[in-house]
Amino acid sequence: MTEVVVDGRTLSYGDVVAVAHHGAQVALADGVLPRLVRERAVVDDIVDRQVPTYGLTTGLGARSSYALPRAELDAFSVRTVRGRANAVGDPLPVAVVRAALLARVNGLAGGGSGVRPEIARFLVDLLNARVHPVIPEVGSIGASDLCQMAHVGLVVIGEGSAEYGGEVLDGSTALRRAGLAPARLGAKDGHVLCSASPLAAGVGALALHEAGAVLALAQAVTALTYEGFRANTSPLDPRVLGLRPAPGQSRAAAVLLALLAGGALGDPRNARRVQDPLSLRCAAQVHGAGYAALDFADAALMPELNGCGDNPVVLGGVGGDAEGANGTGTGTEELSGTGTGPEGLSRAGSGTERLSSTGTGPQGLSSAGSATERLSSAGSATERLSSAGSGTKRVSSTGTSSQGLSRAGSGTERLSSTGTGPQGLSRAGSGTKGLSGARSDPEGPTGGGDGPGAPAGAGGAPGMLAGNGDEPPAPVPHGADEILSSGNFHTPGLALAYDTLALALTQTASISAERMRRLLDPAVSGLPANLSPYGPERSGFAPLVKTAQALVAEIRMLSTPVCTDPRQGADAVEDDSTNAALGARRLTTMLGRLRQLLAVEAVVAAQAVDLAAPAALGRGPEFLHRAIRKLVPTLNDDRPHGVDVETVSRDILGSDDVRSTLNALAGEVT
Repeated sequence: MTEVVVDGRTLSYGDVVAVAHHGAQVALADGVLPRLVRERAVVDDIVDRQVPTYGLTTGLGARSSYALPRAELDAFSVRTVRGRANAVGDPLPVAVVRAALLARVNGLAGGGSGVRPEIARFLVDLLNARVHPVIPEVGSIGASDLCQMAHVGLVVIGEGSAEYGGEVLDGSTALRRAGLAPARLGAKDGHVLCSASPLAAGVGALALHEAGAVLALAQAVTALTYEGFRANTSPLDPRVLGLRPAPGQSRAAAVLLALLAGGALGDPRNARRVQDPLSLRCAAQVHGAGYAALDFADAALMPELNGCGDNPVVLGGVGGDAEGANGTGTGTEELSGTGTGPEGLSRAGSGTERLSSTGTGPQGLSSAGSATERLSSAGSATERLSSAGSGTKRVSSTGTSSQGLSRAGSGTERLSSTGTGPQGLSRAGSGTKGLSGARSDPEGPTGGGDGPGAPAGAGGAPGMLAGNGDEPPAPVPHGADEILSSGNFHTPGLALAYDTLALALTQTASISAERMRRLLDPAVSGLPANLSPYGPERSGFAPLVKTAQALVAEIRMLSTPVCTDPRQGADAVEDDSTNAALGARRLTTMLGRLRQLLAVEAVVAAQAVDLAAPAALGRGPEFLHRAIRKLVPTLNDDRPHGVDVETVSRDILGSDDVRSTLNALAGEVT
């Protein structure tokens, strides 16, 4: 069994598949827990200084203007979980739950949530112990997967239900049998457990992985149909496609030609017709559009899978990772640096991790250091990098960019900074967290909330502190360790990408059904009617057309866009959502139906090859035809075809070995 190491930055679809479908163990990368500890210190400090901060010291959604008593923060985390576990419907499959858990762990590992490190470790323990919270399938509108992920939170605190060892148990019993104890939630932990879009990301990762495989299968089945139909391959000529280089079509054509290599159809003069129906002639254009849609979805999903979708977000422990940070100093984490580009940063230090850097480009970074992890690099390219630190947290830096910052200090966290750009900042302080600040930019001091529903930082909505008897907090200068309002949980691009992929899969399905119908028509294919060796006195494969049409109808229905659905929530504060999780979940159903449809075409195409009896088949069609005939015999007299279609869909098109072989024959990366 493999192990997937999670660092918040490099999780792949293959990793998600390994954990979700193959039970791979999960481990946090070495740098994750120290990062979470640093971020949690920021959260604790905000609580100690009673800074009004969305979801931490205030309520959520429409109640974000209400301050929470200090003594209630832990209890509020528990109430947040209990009050949002409102999903309904059948339980999601175990594989989907594991994918969602992994996506959430990865989002926490990358930083920004401020969660207690114990909670991240607990989610990893759930995965490795195979304790799977029962998550009903309906409840997310894409403005975070709140009402579904709260069911994970219930199990974390020993409530709700979970699957363990094939049984559905109450959460407390499942944890006990797995040797785990319920976790204690601190301030913000409950909101973190419910936040972000791990279902949209986890299910999407599984769906995109499968979509790539199903598109490859569509290419292989199309090549088999080409052989039975004796299709003309001249539309696949690179010179033809180069005259109108539509996205993906050249790749699709190259794959088809690679699969057909070794057979007679590589020479268009061996084709039976001068010009074929569009479902054959334009297969490269349609499948190419599928590749392009898949690329679009990949570009939208990877940042979601490897990013922070929390609101609010913690800046401090994560700031250097996200944008680059500069510093020099001594101590556990002592940093200093200079930067001459818009984001030019540098850092140097000594101790456990000593780094230094300079930057001359837009993100010019370089590094050098000594001790346990000593790194060095130099360059003036776009990404020249370096960093290091030691000390409790001592920071100094200068910068002349549009966000030029300078910080220096001593003590537990002592900071000073100057800046000459539009957002240049100046701060100095001493003591446990001594701070003073001034700004020279026209915007004046900042630190308030970012909108009526999500205040964060040092400001707050009117009435934020009313009625709780607390002293107003001292302002915190912009640029300190902060918790800021975020819109990163919102996923319109991801939802749009899922809708686009759904439409592309529907196009692929439509021409598959049409190719199958063309094979049954003797006037077009030149083969016996309905591919029965007895001719029109037998039904042959004609009744299977209805099954193909029914599959296309269902696929087309599922392709209806969901990202434009009108929605409303939280008293006009949460007035937009994306339905990204629904978009991902429907892809899973569509891909299953498309694979069945391709199995229909494959069964029919194999019969066409038997009747056409070409002298030599291409490598791909020959392999696929042989695999089908090992399980499904040639049709002589009429018989039920449904069982044959299911066999091909499950045991051939669903086989990892078959998929790997076809990919190798096509020259594609598995």
